[in-house]
Amino acid sequence: MAKGSLKYYIDLIAVVILVSLCILFVLVEPFNDTPLRIPFSLIILLFIPGYALIAAMFPKMGEISGIERFTLSIGLSIAITVFDGFAISVTPYLFRPMPLILTLSAITLFLLLLTVITRTLTREDKRYFVDYQGFIESLRADDEKMSDIERMLMISLIGSIIIASSMLIYAKLTFEEEEFSALYILGPDGKAEGYRKNMHIGEPSTITVGVENYEHAPTEYTLQVKLDTGVLETRKIALEHEEKWLEDITFTPDRTGDRLKLEFVLYKDGTRHRSVHLWVSSLIDYNDTNNLRNYLIIPPGVPNGGMEENSSWTFRSNRNFTGNYSGVSHSSNHSYKIVSVKPGEGWYGAIEQEILSPEPGLAVLRFAVRDSILTNTTGYLKQVLLNDAIVWEDSAANDAGWQQIGFSVMLQKSNRLVMRTYSEKNNPDISVWWDDVRLETITTMNVSYYEPSILLDTPTTISAVIESYEPAHTNYTLYLKLGGDVVAEEEVGIASCENAALNITFTPTMIGSYLPLEFLLYQGGALHRYEVRTVSSSVDYSNTESILNYSITPPLIHNSDMEYDGHWEYAGKGNLTGNYTTTTSTLGYRSYELSIPENASTLPGDFGAISQEIAGERGIVLLTFDVRDSQTSDTERRHTKQVLLNDILIWEDDAAGDEGWQHVKTPVLLAPNNTLTLMVHEETGGTDFRVWWDNVKFEKFEGEVESETEVAGYVESAQLSGIPMPIRNGSTMTLTSSNCDQLNSNEELVLYFSEDGVVESENATYAVSTSGECIWYLGNRYLIPGSKPDLLLPTLVDGRGKNMHANNTWELGGGYNLTLHDVDGAQETVLLKLNRSHETIDYGIFSEDETFEYRSHIDGVGDDIRIFRCTVDDIMLDQSVAIDDLYLYSDTPVYVSVDERYGEFEIDKIDSSGIVFRNRGSIVFSGRCSILNDTIRFKVSDNRRYAYLYTTKTGSGTYKLEGTPSSYRAEAGRWMNLTGNNHPAFSRDFDTGELYDELKVQFSDDRFIEAGNANYTVTVTGDRAGFLGAMHRSFDPDRANLLGRLLVNESDEVRLEIGESYVLREGYILTMRDILTTGSTTWLELVKEGEVVESDVCVAGDVFEYKLYITGRHATIFECAIKTIFRDGKSGFILLNNIRQCSDDVKNINPGGNYGKFEVSKITANSIVLINTESITIDDETSILGGWLKFDVSGNSVTPYAEQQIGGLV
Repeated sequence: MAKGSLKYYIDLIAVVILVSLCILFVLVEPFNDTPLRIPFSLIILLFIPGYALIAAMFPKMGEISGIERFTLSIGLSIAITVFDGFAISVTPYLFRPMPLILTLSAITLFLLLLTVITRTLTREDKRYFVDYQGFIESLRADDEKMSDIERMLMISLIGSIIIASSMLIYAKLTFEEEEFSALYILGPDGKAEGYRKNMHIGEPSTITVGVENYEHAPTEYTLQVKLDTGVLETRKIALEHEEKWLEDITFTPDRTGDRLKLEFVLYKDGTRHRSVHLWVSSLIDYNDTNNLRNYLIIPPGVPNGGMEENSSWTFRSNRNFTGNYSGVSHSSNHSYKIVSVKPGEGWYGAIEQEILSPEPGLAVLRFAVRDSILTNTTGYLKQVLLNDAIVWEDSAANDAGWQQIGFSVMLQKSNRLVMRTYSEKNNPDISVWWDDVRLETITTMNVSYYEPSILLDTPTTISAVIESYEPAHTNYTLYLKLGGDVVAEEEVGIASCENAALNITFTPTMIGSYLPLEFLLYQGGALHRYEVRTVSSSVDYSNTESILNYSITPPLIHNSDMEYDGHWEYAGKGNLTGNYTTTTSTLGYRSYELSIPENASTLPGDFGAISQEIAGERGIVLLTFDVRDSQTSDTERRHTKQVLLNDILIWEDDAAGDEGWQHVKTPVLLAPNNTLTLMVHEETGGTDFRVWWDNVKFEKFEGEVESETEVAGYVESAQLSGIPMPIRNGSTMTLTSSNCDQLNSNEELVLYFSEDGVVESENATYAVSTSGECIWYLGNRYLIPGSKPDLLLPTLVDGRGKNMHANNTWELGGGYNLTLHDVDGAQETVLLKLNRSHETIDYGIFSEDETFEYRSHIDGVGDDIRIFRCTVDDIMLDQSVAIDDLYLYSDTPVYVSVDERYGEFEIDKIDSSGIVFRNRGSIVFSGRCSILNDTIRFKVSDNRRYAYLYTTKTGSGTYKLEGTPSSYRAEAGRWMNLTGNNHPAFSRDFDTGELYDELKVQFSDDRFIEAGNANYTVTVTGDRAGFLGAMHRSFDPDRANLLGRLLVNESDEVRLEIGESYVLREGYILTMRDILTTGSTTWLELVKEGEVVESDVCVAGDVFEYKLYITGRHATIFECAIKTIFRDGKSGFILLNNIRQCSDDVKNINPGGNYGKFEVSKITANSIVLINTESITIDDETSILGGWLKFDVSGNSVTPYAEQQIGGLV
């Protein structure tokens, strides 16, 4: 700043200096104890802020006079100080010297900054500055007269001083002195600030208390120090008139809380006269054990704290609240429910009881509480009171579910415990549940370290700290559980107010993504403390050989495709139901649906589940399943899909989002006996929700990690190599490995049908032949140790091989393992040990191509039975060894005897050649049925004249459909005719045997077809036609050129209740909206992708239709017949049948249209003919008819196949 310009800012610099001095002499020790504190306080309170404001407002010289500037500075300073003081008084800083001085300083500095800006923007010749020299000269001059305004301001100022002085003198002369007593508290510096607000129970605290007597007479006082409702200290004080009493009062907090009222009450003549208070916290100081010991007790029990009895608690309310025991609970079976309908301000409902303690002391109060408020509704308080003091409070706003609360309290000998629901204003309906109320000692157990991700059979360490606050030395036992199994335990004795840190190492023996790692601290044989963490235990995927040692042959899950009733058991809580459904599926026709019915709702903790008991052996398998839910919104924490194995959560997914069908794979560790559970768990509860489960099975584990993939579209699940088989009167069905995938080469099943679909007793034979010393039957391989297969040894390992390294162990199953103990590279030998249950039962040194065998005693056979064999195939340079051809058989035999039953069959004969079974009762083929213990399944036509083999053992994916015979000789002059009778890709009526398409091919040379020698004919019967692998509907009776693919053709009855929907294909949904009050009319609605496309009211016997106008005519896209309408009160149902849906993407076929090298040559009312217009040479992956039919080639043998996507109705 130039020297000539400095004069314009000298006053502002002076103000900055004055502000700094004010802060120094008012706030900073020891300067604030000097006499200069008062004048500097007055300067900043009564002058500086106003001067800065006036300077900013009037930056020009001569705008106002000096006396006006001075007078306005004082007036505006007073105004600024008043408003600033009011503002900070409503903040947490309150009206104190430090916040007042600092805020006034900040305001002043801000105004000075504005002044600098305004003055800088003012022309220099008009800019205001303090003219000290002119001021001095004006004082010396006597000829300058005041202006009128200066004279008026001066007179007003002098007059105000005279009036104020007169009033002060009058008040002093006429004042009658007031009679009063003063009570105040001071902080550690003798000021009304800096009070200690964080205290500890049992730890003395000090506050300075002052009492002054202005009663004009000697007075006796009683001073009490109260914390919450208890009196901590009492003093008697006698004072003469105008005598002061100022002392430090020391008191010791005797209770805990985050917001306690510390009150100083002054009594005069036995009457409460004055009081001051602070809000303080009183906590437990765990570092000061000397004081803490005085408050340690064994707390009393809370009678009926679990709310399982109708006793102990008393309900009371002041208005419209009710209370009773409820079936909604946090644990066990009941809780206490407090309910109100639209309560008003100040209304409450509460339960209470008196609890007696042997002596006062500390305890932890624990309870569970939940409310029905799901939104951000404020005005409700959940409260807990102990001895009339609120010790816990929480708003009921938002959806918190069950809250588990715990905090320390100070018990007296007699205690009144109250659990209350309080309404602060007019509110909507509310329900509050209280449960699991109990008192504990303040002992704690904290998990200080654990690994959230652990590995199977890899040791891991946890750390836990026990802080014992029992009254005396206590012995504890800590149990560590993983997935419900105890994996470690440790005992420890701890003195009172001491702690112990425990480091425990354990080895995980199970896998799962959501395993509970439980810490259970027992004392005196009872559970004392409990903590749980969730860990993920997996296999070590970096060591493939090691993890595959755990892989076992997966056991069978019965009814895995939900295609028949049985094996799955339903259990649930609340308004969830479970049943099989044809609404949607991924394999076959059905899935299992867990749902919340219409007009029903669920609460948090409700669930629906199906489970199945599954026997097996310990080992890892891959669990796969398909799951879908009806929720499409992204709202989370409503419903959760879960899978549990032996009550342990192994998979979980929130229903939020529109995912459709998901195919899930997750490795699991089986035990000898298992319970698999598929569950829907309600997090917050809701309405109108469904979950479907399908295709649940165990597969061989080969190192897969958990995954979720989208399931492909729907295709009926059929035996991929199957064709229709006659089961009419007089026909014989012979099944072998050549036409039935479920049978091995040594098995044959022969069925003779004496009536349509009926096999009489003795007319079915299942023959199993021996193969060397082994036999296969019912899907399992066995060793025959004797002369005939009446005693069999189950196969544990069937010809497997693997590479092993030194000290590597191969888990074989059944408790057996093979260890490669050592490799001698020089001698090219290996030391192998066969172990069982951790004991070596045989060992030996072997060279390449030598065989290691182990023989054992088998009851009923002899001592020299070989149950183990393997070959040392190769000893490699890296010291690894290739083990091959390993067989292991169980030494626990399976006894087979004549007349033993296997489902519909009994063993008829056993000899050295094999086993023969015959049916002892009639076998009836109908609908979907199975024989041989669910090994072979059939789908039967309605007239029971044909049956298809079908299976759901195949997972989702693309597969080849091959015919019978599967291959044809493609040589000159040979023919290949394909129809629905010999190839499943061609269309055939399941009930009548009607054929709907045919391909005729004549080969001109090896794998060569001349133009015109291949003819594909589509036949229309009624309104049905087969076209390129799918059934279609022909819409024009005069010309078969309009075809719509038949998507749904359901002849069985379908039942729909009011509001229930039937899911169709291509986004269509049929909903029965209502049944009219007459009970004879129903309202049906057809919706596509959220838009209503057809709606009608129908009576029984009507046909509900939806038509589209296509190329000049109406095409029926959907139709169904209403068979029955029933209504009973508010509920009702209808029965539908003959449900047919066609694709709305209708094909318009015209002569000359091309399908690859085929061209449409002719269209009539009942046929379409396509002929190859170009020559065709068949090689691998050659396709014809627009890519529909493909070929595999081996020499001159060709195998026609069609690809089929196995998926679900999604």
